[in-house]
Amino acid sequence: MKDNDEISYYCFNKTCKASVYFHDSVRITDLPFTALTLTSEHYCSICQSRLVSVVDIELRQAITQNLLLPVTLDNLIVNK
Repeated sequence: MKDNDEISYYCFNKTCKASVYFHDSVRITDLPFTALTLTSEHYCSICQSRLVSVVDIELRQAITQNLLLPVTLDNLIVNK
């Protein structure tokens, strides 16, 4: 890892104007790619929903595949 590596976090709340569902106003939160960042929870500054990174999604998919469960991102979406 380089000192300037970052990881991006996104809001998945369907009613939040800063979420991935509003591409004109989506907010991307870039944080340092560190063990502390990866093990801490981060929240949307607009709606206070937990932010999700690509690493979070990939880990969920890997765990789900190992448990032979269907892969779904539904549990990440707030206000379905």
